[in-house]
Amino acid sequence: MDRLTGGCEFGCGVFLEVAKRVDEALWDREELDLNKRFIAECVRDGNNRVKLRGKYAFLRILHCQEVVSSLFSAMCAVCAMYFAARARGMGGKGKGGGGYLRGVFWVFVVQGFGWGCSAVFHFRDCYCTQCFDYFSCVFGILSVACLSAYRNRRGFFISVLGSVVFLIFHIWYMVFVEFDFLYNSVACGAILCGVLTYWSAWYVRIRRSSHSALLKLSIFGIGVASSFQAIDYGPILFLIDSHALFHILMLVFSYVLYSFLLADLHLYMDKKRSEKDPKGEVVGCRSGEVIGCRSSEVVA
Repeated sequence: MDRLTGGCEFGCGVFLEVAKRVDEALWDREELDLNKRFIAECVRDGNNRVKLRGKYAFLRILHCQEVVSSLFSAMCAVCAMYFAARARGMGGKGKGGGGYLRGVFWVFVVQGFGWGCSAVFHFRDCYCTQCFDYFSCVFGILSVACLSAYRNRRGFFISVLGSVVFLIFHIWYMVFVEFDFLYNSVACGAILCGVLTYWSAWYVRIRRSSHSALLKLSIFGIGVASSFQAIDYGPILFLIDSHALFHILMLVFSYVLYSFLLADLHLYMDKKRSEKDPKGEVVGCRSGEVIGCRSSEVVA
């Protein structure tokens, strides 16, 4: 037991430490000792309801503060970059992707970057990683909003302009006025609600298309997952709290959303090519599949 817990009398909740130098590089010594004592007391007393500086006591595994949230954020980042690679592979002269193809590719890249920042933030929470996590999250939501507006040809210019203005204001306020976690959460929630509302209208327009079920599931799943951001309960077994559950669910529904975007990109590109095809047949109504459907199913 001492080998796993670092020799703590009651078990300090620290497991599989690689080297003390890792913690020394990531933490101030006094801050590290305080954090370890807090975790040790909570684990000893079985108390998962108290917080230290806004955070519950989590078992520290491999030097990671919140191992579940960090792990699933990293998996979300890998998922996004996988879809970015697939989108990039769809490009090429004469394939008809145009601006939408580039937009989908860069949204995947932005999502991958944001989830990567989240993984680092949950590995070690400090001011620098907080900034990257919070700002990349806002940027990620805004990028999807702009892509959706571009695809539907409704309010794209206003979306881009509004996103740029808001992002600049948001960063300025958080950095130079007050680094307010509650304000950041409300801002992200409000933008996300707007995006989900827009997607609902998008779904109504394309509900007869075979890939629309992916969008419907994305709306429902991301809405449910995000609701766990507003729920606050202590970590079960000092590992999984409500925020960790959000990350777990987002791995599933991010994959669904990315699948929808890729399937929609297939349809968009097939429609562009079919404009030169008198038969008007379109291929690829579902992501990763090649099936026949009429061009009347495609929403421009």
